[in-house]
Amino acid sequence: MGNAKKKKKDRDFKKVKLKVGKKLKKANATDTRIETKKVVLVEQLHADKNAEPPTASASSAPAHSIRSHRGLSLDELCRQLGHFNTNVRKDAIIGVTQLLGDNKQLMSKHLRTIIPSVARLIADGKNDTTTTNQLKALLKLVFTTSARIMSAHFELLVTHTLRAFTHIQLSVRVLALTVIVMLLRAYPQLCRDSRDLFDAFVRLMGSQRRPGSKELLLGALEEFVAVFTVVDRPRTDPVITAKIDFSKGRITRPLMLVPKVVEPFDFCVLGPSLKQKTSPLMTVEGFLQAVEAIIPLLIVIMSVEDGQSASPFTKRCIAVTKMLVEVLRSLEGTGNIEEMMPKIRMGFAPINKFVQEPLLAL
Repeated sequence: MGNAKKKKKDRDFKKVKLKVGKKLKKANATDTRIETKKVVLVEQLHADKNAEPPTASASSAPAHSIRSHRGLSLDELCRQLGHFNTNVRKDAIIGVTQLLGDNKQLMSKHLRTIIPSVARLIADGKNDTTTTNQLKALLKLVFTTSARIMSAHFELLVTHTLRAFTHIQLSVRVLALTVIVMLLRAYPQLCRDSRDLFDAFVRLMGSQRRPGSKELLLGALEEFVAVFTVVDRPRTDPVITAKIDFSKGRITRPLMLVPKVVEPFDFCVLGPSLKQKTSPLMTVEGFLQAVEAIIPLLIVIMSVEDGQSASPFTKRCIAVTKMLVEVLRSLEGTGNIEEMMPKIRMGFAPINKFVQEPLLAL
């Protein structure tokens, strides 16, 4: 028993042996030597062996062969966008942005993978400021896709964005409204055809959960009213003059007498639903719904500016109101507009005290 304790003691507290001609190191001495080890990644070795010099057909390379700076493919990065770790998601956003920026041909071919992976991050409450800015940069890049290609994925993207409108965190609602503004600018026709987007936007503007930034709210209102306003104007085709010489069978300039037909069919197979025949704002019910939500918000913004007519925000609010007045004039004589006029008068009445001349003479 005693021998075991002695052996254990000797093993824990070893006596330093002194050698002739050598000095002991001081206890507080710092060792400045650097030791390195070689790290070998099997994936990189395989990639180097199979690597070929770039050619003119590099743009047609398969997606799995195109990798980011970290050596990840687009599918791998999209999977990491759903990772539970916020740092992994942040790195994945940066990787997808870099990969799509360098290889824009991937966007149109892989939107079915990109849109679900990126759109669900809009309503993520764990995003910090840096992640939010990186996500907006990625969405801005994705929104460069043409409307024809985006149309099949638009409803899914809008659904995720509108879900963020009801989030408990203000930062998420601000991001969602920013994304809607980006969509209104990039895809006005697709937004105009979405009744869900119209209803959700109007509800947010009329609720107390809307963001408090005047710049963001006014920018959103300007884009919203401009996109959903469709004023029918008489079609004026360009006048083309040409001389026809029947004796010689000649014409001074070529003429196309066949009328152009734009989108004669609307196949719901290519999208989630049929397109709206008219803009929701151009209906009496939709216009009244928008006025009841937008006009009080404009009054609040102008009240904060103390009603100064020279204020930039006041001028922008009056401009939005004038756009709504133009919509109302285009609705004269349609539907039950006469029955709704008392409510419309009550909605526009508070605006008149902020301007020199009444915007709406009713």
